[in-house]
Amino acid sequence: MPPFRQPLNSYIFNNANPRILTKLQSSTKYFLHYLKPVVVERLEISDEPKNFNKMCVSSPFKNKLFAKLNNLYLINSLFLDTVKHQTIIPKIYRCDLKFLRLRFQKVLLKDFDFFVQSGNIELLSCHHVIEENNIAVPLEIILAKTLKIFFIELSGAQLTPQTFENLLKLQFQSKILYFSLDDVLQLIHVPSFISFLKQNLGPNARINIEFDDHYPEVNYHELSSALDGMQNEWQPAEEKPQISLLLRPLFM
Repeated sequence: MPPFRQPLNSYIFNNANPRILTKLQSSTKYFLHYLKPVVVERLEISDEPKNFNKMCVSSPFKNKLFAKLNNLYLINSLFLDTVKHQTIIPKIYRCDLKFLRLRFQKVLLKDFDFFVQSGNIELLSCHHVIEENNIAVPLEIILAKTLKIFFIELSGAQLTPQTFENLLKLQFQSKILYFSLDDVLQLIHVPSFISFLKQNLGPNARINIEFDDHYPEVNYHELSSALDGMQNEWQPAEEKPQISLLLRPLFM
């Protein structure tokens, strides 16, 4: 006989935190079968998935396991490499993610909201968060949804003249240790960007910015000079950030 009747199973799922559910599902096949959805610590869909602990799922997109995935409760990490995010969303019951990597794909804002709904995102690596009309979402809108973040890696994010002024108004709950923007086309407002970094960077943070080929060279040099000045004045000096800027030449 099963240890509990179905109503009690429902009570357990609705009231237990994810860690308790993880322990229950790893303890017996009964809980794994009857406590739905299935709690997953980390989900990775990639051509070369790595091996993780027993509450993680890693699979190539074309593997039979992927087709069977359903009713998932993601409690920590999602990494999509070889599959579009629209394919995995119908398989997810709930997201309480801390780490989100969506590689080489455009992500609609409404889908991004689904993945970050818990408000617990600490690591974000994402390409091109866009509106329904295919316009890139401003950086400040993305980061306003991820106030616990310490690792930021974004490509194609929209910058406006007010972006870093708006970001200065946000109350981040963690110091930023990695800040990377790729394919930057819009002008960076240098004074507010420097203020944003001084206010939010943690010890020995890393900054990487790669600019679009058409980025104005004058603004690039202004930014580079301001960042050098910030580094030289950083206290304590042994905790100053590491900075890498790349402006690709228009003609190689």
